[in-house]
Amino acid sequence: MKIKQFSIFLVAAVLMTACGMDVPQAVQTSYNTMTIKKSDITVPLKYSATLKGTSDVTITPQISGQLMEVCITEGQQVKKGQVLFRIDSRDAQLELESAEANLLAAKAQESSALLEYESNKNLFAKKIVSKYVLDNAENQYKQAQASAAQYQATANRARVNLSYCTIEAPVDGVIGSIPVYAGDQVSPGTYLTMVR
Repeated sequence: MKIKQFSIFLVAAVLMTACGMDVPQAVQTSYNTMTIKKSDITVPLKYSATLKGTSDVTITPQISGQLMEVCITEGQQVKKGQVLFRIDSRDAQLELESAEANLLAAKAQESSALLEYESNKNLFAKKIVSKYVLDNAENQYKQAQASAAQYQATANRARVNLSYCTIEAPVDGVIGSIPVYAGDQVSPGTYLTMVR
């Protein structure tokens, strides 16, 4: 194969000479060389990433109100039960006081209805009052009981709403970004932060 390539080159050179063309001459060149040594290098690589904890918990309020205090900072370590935010509790406190006052009135009415029922029961046994009067006293007592139970539920709900004004960490972790400030108006679903 080398002989064939050489003979093609030779034929091309003869033809070029015959046509009066100059045959290119081999040019001597020199190159700088260097010796490469094998070594370990560290190539820094940067990647964009988002850290995700094993238990990311989004913190949102359960009631509406003005955010009175932000008790934590971004990146802070927190323990379960630690106070994170406080929402204005004045309205919730007034609702609780009103519900408790209504409950006291309902319990007083229930006690009076019970006394009336017991009295009529004794009078009915002595045949002094009719069955209608006894049944009516019993119904008023049952209504008073139901009213007291309803006001008890209202007081319980008001107590729970008051507890929602203080937002605590549900787990141990690190606080993420906090896009809200004291004075902001918040409502259920407003993102406050994340505990990771």
